[in-house]
Amino acid sequence: AYAQGIAEARALLAQKKYDDAIAKLDQLARERPREPQARFLKAVALADHDKVDDAIVVYRGMTADFPEMPEPHNNLAVLYSRKGELALARDELVIALQTAPDYGVARENLGDVYAALAEWAGRAVNVFGGEAGNVKLTTSEDFERAEALRMAALGDVRTGSGFDVH
Repeated sequence: AYAQGIAEARALLAQKKYDDAIAKLDQLARERPREPQARFLKAVALADHDKVDDAIVVYRGMTADFPEMPEPHNNLAVLYSRKGELALARDELVIALQTAPDYGVARENLGDVYAALAEWAGRAVNVFGGEAGNVKLTTSEDFERAEALRMAALGDVRTGSGFDVH
């Protein structure tokens, strides 16, 4: 039921029915408060719906409740960057990388924040393209792209009755 609800919420996000998606995600979060996925998607929906401050509140709650997860820190940093709060963005990305040192998206975003800080300080900056495999999950379109990549990587998956007959 929970997975089906998440799928329904993602479909609503893809249709840009943000209020309906948020209502569905709130319901799911009440049913399973220790499951982060509904809260994370709610924050994505809020940010997509230009309710950045509300999304920040959700991500901040997630960083308190799920300190082991780097993704809320990363997405919080993206929103702080969008608001021009580069020092806060940097701090969140550092925490994300302390949590998951191999998290390429956070590392790439931290480079972007450092570049923006250098430009703000009057330094010339050259920015190079990122790693194509680092899929950023900050908008509902990002989730759709990531899901398509994940499904393509699975290939032809077949299940049976558990008997291996040759």
